[in-house]
Amino acid sequence: MTDSTPTQNDADLDALQEVVDDSKYALSVLEDVQGLLFRLSEELEEKGEGTLAGDVRVSQHALETVRERLERASGTAQELNEGR
Repeated sequence: MTDSTPTQNDADLDALQEVVDDSKYALSVLEDVQGLLFRLSEELEEKGEGTLAGDVRVSQHALETVRERLERASGTAQELNEGR
């Protein structure tokens, strides 16, 4: 007879899947924000606000770094979860 009681391993794997799902959502939001920042920097540049546009581009690059790290972490979590 098999025991249907969840084990700690099952709970850990469920938590890991939640991390993967949350990471995918966060990546989607980050992509949207990056798109908005790109448009904002273009508009600021057109209006002669070069310094502010430069600040926005710096923020874009910082978000790109965050996105890359989140993708790596999500990929690692997904691989661990698939290795159940």
